[in-house]
Amino acid sequence: MVQNLKKYIVTTSKKSGSSNKLCYCKACYDKYSENNPELKAIVDKTNRILSHFRNCRNFDEAYELEEKETILSLASKKKTNLGKRSANNLSNNSNQPAKIQRNISFSSQASSSSAQTLSLSNYGPLDNFITRLLSNIDRKKFNLLILRVTISCGFALSWVNNPEVIELFKFLNLLIKLPNRKTLSDKILHEAVTDLNNTMIEKLESDRIGITLSFDGWINVREQELMGTIIMSSDGQPYVWKAMDVSGERHKTDDVIAKTEEMITDIRELNLVILAIVTDSAPAYNAARLRLRNLHRELVFLPCYTHQVNLCVGEIFKVSPEFKTTSTYALKIAAYFKNANNKYFIGQLLSPEFKTTSTYALKIAAYFKNANNKYFIGQLRTIQKEIYEKYIQPMIPGDTRWNSYLTCCSSIKATKNALRSLATKFEPSQSNVRRRPNDPLTISQDIYSIIMNENFWENLIKLEQLLIPYCQILNILQTDKARLYEILHGFAYLTQFWKKYIDSNMANRILTRLQKRWESWKQPLLILSWLLHPSY
Repeated sequence: MVQNLKKYIVTTSKKSGSSNKLCYCKACYDKYSENNPELKAIVDKTNRILSHFRNCRNFDEAYELEEKETILSLASKKKTNLGKRSANNLSNNSNQPAKIQRNISFSSQASSSSAQTLSLSNYGPLDNFITRLLSNIDRKKFNLLILRVTISCGFALSWVNNPEVIELFKFLNLLIKLPNRKTLSDKILHEAVTDLNNTMIEKLESDRIGITLSFDGWINVREQELMGTIIMSSDGQPYVWKAMDVSGERHKTDDVIAKTEEMITDIRELNLVILAIVTDSAPAYNAARLRLRNLHRELVFLPCYTHQVNLCVGEIFKVSPEFKTTSTYALKIAAYFKNANNKYFIGQLLSPEFKTTSTYALKIAAYFKNANNKYFIGQLRTIQKEIYEKYIQPMIPGDTRWNSYLTCCSSIKATKNALRSLATKFEPSQSNVRRRPNDPLTISQDIYSIIMNENFWENLIKLEQLLIPYCQILNILQTDKARLYEILHGFAYLTQFWKKYIDSNMANRILTRLQKRWESWKQPLLILSWLLHPSY
């Protein structure tokens, strides 16, 4: 290595193979910690170091243009010196056999520059550079990238054992050996989690302001009830801390308090400054927050405000039976064309959580999502292609996820003409005679009545217009870097929206419910977050 490069690298005791020492780019080392997977080790050779510098964004940002040009010019100086030595070697070979001497003379007669080019490129066959064994550091980086691909693409862990995948990687590099499923799920995953946890703790320890702890529960595909914990840094960067199986635990107030106290202790043992805790809005968690505020007056305990806004949307269906029926019918139509398990959708229609306005929309969605109705699914797609020159898939909403209700309403409204054409083409008989095997297929009488009901389509448009402002607020609050003042902005917008709503009777009932919800929130904190915002 050229001595002039020493101040631009960080030397290490690590080696690649038996003799090659490794180093780090100083610009990269200053930006990342030593254990960060983004920090790449470089073989301590001038050409390898300079090659890294040319492609390194951190190096480009760390130094001035003149200094960078001076550093990178070392490569051309080294090539010139190599050329001089090679030319001297050619001139000293006069005593070699005549055949070899003639070959050298032939090369030198072409031009002195071509002789220099030949000598510089004589580093051996290209095979040594196309395929090579991975060093220990490269192997670790490769394994981490394989794990990231597995998680990001949602692959099963056994994908690395697939013969087609193995053949692909052999084509790319014969010397690369993929880890098997057991190694990927055990050793590699464990090492990656350990490294990421260490990096996370280092970054959080350097957060002088403090962190926010939030946790929520969900049920996975194995019917296990899990509690996930997220740590949010002061600059809004989220970190996944842990997930625990709480299937065998009760969800009483005392149990929630004990679990929260345990998390607070674990956080403080890591020497992290904790400022606030955000919990679920279930009754047990609400009661636990009230008691924990008295035990830990130095901490702020908050509910999940995104969930609170979701509950505000649900109040529309509690106030207006018409919108409950509309959304339920829309779901029934969509689900008819998709989901084979119609019992689920029937249960949703009977759920007390939904009110009458959503009934029709949900029914339509459910009807057109059911795979048992695949004949009508195909017919609908054919009609859509003729009318719109594209396919429109009716969408199924998720429980209490009102953004998906807006998607459901929009998808059904977008295919209104196709649905009506389908209903007209397969209009059911008005007689009560049971259908015989040779009779032509007809659509369900219930679904036909919904699709041909003009009042349903009018209410569907109104419902969509009501959901839009709520969903826009939810999209803001569901981001990683949502702020408390945005809750106040969203709540104020909803208040102004309903004050100007044309149906004053419904608007007054909604405003009363919003007022009650506002009174139960942490008002001083929300107002303070608004007052302290730099824009004001």
